[in-house]
Amino acid sequence: MARLAKEQRQKLALAVGAIPFLAAGIDAITMGDTLFGAVNLAMAILNLAAIRFLDRYSLQANILLAVLNAFVALLVAHNYNLAGKTGLPYAWLLISIGYLGAAGVMYFRAGRKVSQHAAKD
Repeated sequence: MARLAKEQRQKLALAVGAIPFLAAGIDAITMGDTLFGAVNLAMAILNLAAIRFLDRYSLQANILLAVLNAFVALLVAHNYNLAGKTGLPYAWLLISIGYLGAAGVMYFRAGRKVSQHAAKD
């Protein structure tokens, strides 16, 4: 199988990343927590919308989206913990850590590129 191009991998990551937020949003709405469900659905829509406009985004926008995803995932973990769920809070905590890690990697890679260009000048 051919390797996916960088942009295709980013689009796939955004699409796959939208799925847990969509599921959590639907779950929250069916359980009667409309506000929390709306926040999750908004994040899913934001991730899916980012697929369409990925090439127009700056690196800072991608980092901001990853940090927002991490924050909402942390809220989902907290909400599931308050609801008495046993495994789901840990899964969402791992998702949050993953998004924060992705944001950190993007930030530090961008910093390295800037410093390498500065060293050439």
